Amino acid sequence: MLKGFEEQTHELTEYELSNIVPVLVEGLNKRVGKNKAITNPTICKHLSEYYKIKKITEPRVRKCIHFIRQRNLVPRLIATSKGYWVATSLQELLDWQTTLKGRINAMTNTYDYATLQIDNWNKPQSEKQKQLF
Repeated sequence: MLKGFEEQTHELTEYELSNIVPVLVEGLNKRVGKNKAITNPTICKHLSEYYKIKKITEPRVRKCIHFIRQRNLVPRLIATSKGYWVATSLQELLDWQTTLKGRINAMTNTYDYATLQIDNWNKPQSEKQKQLF
């Protein structure tokens, strides 16, 4: 669970585990190939309209997807801005892995920035920094 995002990132509930995850596993296993990708908003819409699951949100779908991936319930499940789908080639997996590495690096850079700000909390700002704003 992430501080400040407890509502979105708490552990899956029994309801989610027994009702949403199985539906996602079944549906995502049918999404073989990029041309069959499905977006998170569309997943939420389908869960609401066809399965009458009213309180599903995009962050909770992501949490369910994380659970599915961690247990390899849908092998080769990847995602891009096009949506989620089952990869049909090694190259798709390699491209996705490269994208993930880039995202990790970006987050690491942001973390390093936060660490710098914490380390410099009690130090006065230089005149150059003050002139920027």
